[in-house]
Amino acid sequence: MKKTLLLCGALLALSASAALAAGINLSWNDCNAFGQENQTFACASNTGLPHTLVASFIAPAGVNQYIAFESELEIVTDSATLPEWWKIRGTGQCRTGALTNSADFTTGPFNCFDQWLGSASGGIGAYDLNYTGDLNRSHVKLVWAVPPEGSTALSEGVEYYAFKLAFSNAKTTGTGSCAGCLIPACINMRYILLDQPSVLLDNRKLIEPAPRAHAKWQSSSDAICIDATPTRNSTWGAVKALYR
Repeated sequence: MKKTLLLCGALLALSASAALAAGINLSWNDCNAFGQENQTFACASNTGLPHTLVASFIAPAGVNQYIAFESELEIVTDSATLPEWWKIRGTGQCRTGALTNSADFTTGPFNCFDQWLGSASGGIGAYDLNYTGDLNRSHVKLVWAVPPEGSTALSEGVEYYAFKLAFSNAKTTGTGSCAGCLIPACINMRYILLDQPSVLLDNRKLIEPAPRAHAKWQSSSDAICIDATPTRNSTWGAVKALYR
């Protein structure tokens, strides 16, 4: 009996450790398992609530002065070229203004932890089409930060909200609409960089899915969803340069 209890305890400890491993998550409408992997839309309306992606992360040890984060995502469509519907930012694009970004979770959802309580500022620093030369791919880069006096410690193993990306239904149907809403796509989050003050030289880049770092649109194929793509290291100076 004692051996059985010890074995069960060990298995529970291992399960808890695996569940709390540091990593990143991308889901529709809420964090982690509280949200959904796939979002479907009939593409028959230009109004209604936006489709909201929620990015979150499970904190590693040693983040004692969390002051900013940087993140990169890729939108990949199951088509030869990026549809007009996904051209959502930049001068002259078909749906410019259809993408908004926030790191404020004070109005919900509430299932994960909101560390900054609406005190951060920042936004999208880049939205690049044909990223890496692939005609069916776009690239989103964003950064949010709090003032130096607002830095806080993160608790290891706790899941925190990072940001929301909201895609409106504007120009989906009718006159002047932008084609391609029904084409499947996958949004892959490449990383979240947790930044601490530069004097610490201790930024933490999270790339491991926890449990996934992608979200599907219109039931995309798994082939275009790629979790945990390593990227270059970044510094706080490089993050700040996005918003100078």
